[in-house]
Amino acid sequence: MQISDKERKVLELMRQKSVRHILLYLLEYKRCNHEQLVKSLDLSPATISWHIKRLVDSKIVDKAVVGRNSFYSINDFELAKKTLVKYRESFLDKIVDRFIEMWET
Repeated sequence: MQISDKERKVLELMRQKSVRHILLYLLEYKRCNHEQLVKSLDLSPATISWHIKRLVDSKIVDKAVVGRNSFYSINDFELAKKTLVKYRESFLDKIVDRFIEMWET
C-alpha cells in the first residue's frame, strides 16, 4: 500500500491518543481556541499547547491570531478525515469509531 508523505505525517501524529482527540474535535467543530479544547477534552492546558504546537509546526493545523486569541483549524480537512477513516483499525479508540460512524450515516 502506497502512502503519501502528507498522509504519513498525519498518521504519525494521529497514533497518539491526545493528538487524535484534538484533531477529532477540530474535524467536528472546524475552528476553536485553546480554551475550548481545554474545556472539551480531558487534557491539561500544557498538554494541549504542546500537541497544538507540534500540529502547527507540521502544518497539519493552521493558527490564526485574532486579537489576544489564537484559533486553530485543520489545514487539509479531507486529508485528516481520509487518514482517520483509512487507518481506524490501528487506533483502537472508541471515540474514533463513533466519529467515523457519524460520517458514514
